[in-house]
Amino acid sequence: MKTTDNNVRIIMIEKTEDTQAQQKNKGLAAEFMAATSEKDTIMSTLQLLEAQEQRLLLYRGKEFIGLPQKMLPTLDDLLLGLRKFIVLAAAPNVGKTALTIQLGLDVIKNNLNACLIYISLEMSREDVIDRMRCHLTPITYKKLYFGSTRDDDSGWYSTSEMENLVNSKEMLAELAPRILILSEDSSPQLTADKIIQHVNELKKSTGCSKTIVIIDYLQVFPVADTEFKKIFSENDMDRYRISQIKILRAKLRNDPLIVIAEARKPSSNSSNWATSMADVLGSSRIAYACDAGILLNVISDEELKERTNNNAEGSVIRDNLSRSGFSILRLTVDKGRDGMRKGDILLKYHFLENRFKETSWDEVCKDYGGPLGEYSNTAKRQELEKISNHKLSKYANKATGLK
Repeated sequence: MKTTDNNVRIIMIEKTEDTQAQQKNKGLAAEFMAATSEKDTIMSTLQLLEAQEQRLLLYRGKEFIGLPQKMLPTLDDLLLGLRKFIVLAAAPNVGKTALTIQLGLDVIKNNLNACLIYISLEMSREDVIDRMRCHLTPITYKKLYFGSTRDDDSGWYSTSEMENLVNSKEMLAELAPRILILSEDSSPQLTADKIIQHVNELKKSTGCSKTIVIIDYLQVFPVADTEFKKIFSENDMDRYRISQIKILRAKLRNDPLIVIAEARKPSSNSSNWATSMADVLGSSRIAYACDAGILLNVISDEELKERTNNNAEGSVIRDNLSRSGFSILRLTVDKGRDGMRKGDILLKYHFLENRFKETSWDEVCKDYGGPLGEYSNTAKRQELEKISNHKLSKYANKATGLK
């Protein structure tokens, strides 16, 4: 059947009216949800049902419930976007802080209606901004401060490095109004109520409707002076800290609250840290309280050797990666509520530039599977012994042809 111009106009008008109606409904739903979220009042089941219908309207046709960060797409897929109370646990010096900085920056880069509050209870604000700049450039911490050349004519940086530095400064300056970095020095005696006050002020000044709050880290969250008289043990301190986090979670509602936590040291017969939420340091309450539990682990030497199908020892492969500025980690969603799914994500961590990306074992084998990388035969043994402080095993010797 031939379509007339009138038919086309009618179809276009109907589609426009449908779109306008959908937008109107979603606008009304947003207003309804905002009004109901401001009051923690008792609601009847019928009222809750109506609130649910209005809430569902906000997500019809969307891919995520929370805030996507997009750099780690599998994580977005497993969690349906970052949302609610998320615990990130790992051993010391694995990259927890670097990962949360990346997640926070990526969220506000990809969600213009979101702002970031980064609470650093261990590092200074200056340390955090340094890491943000390294991540955005990307550039190593050493080059950020010292440059890469010593020729007076060519300057301290190469042309590409200088361009990256300028671009990262401009990008960070553009994001800066939506970022608030708090530290123990600048904001002593932080409490959940004070953090919510900062959230409200940042939302008001930026016009943002969403916030991602990151706390680094749980085990050093300050105990208010007024509460010290009630503290008699480590368990009491854990209870207080978890109670503060739960207040934050309730006030933030579905907005993401990411809290870093340290993992317990493994037993003598195990070298693996943070294999489950039970390994999170402190009270078990945090494992029950969180909506999502995420574990960041270093791949063991045994698995490196097995997965890369390499004759070299895993420690040698790890040293090779380290010399290139990389580490292979596993991010595990060990717990998830409300549509979240468990799963593992293999990560390539460029620790000199504070950057993570998803990878696969095929990529690891392709790029770093060789036991000694791109080093020349004459320098292989000396370089490995110098950096790793141990000699090559007979397997590495056999694989590389060294005598």
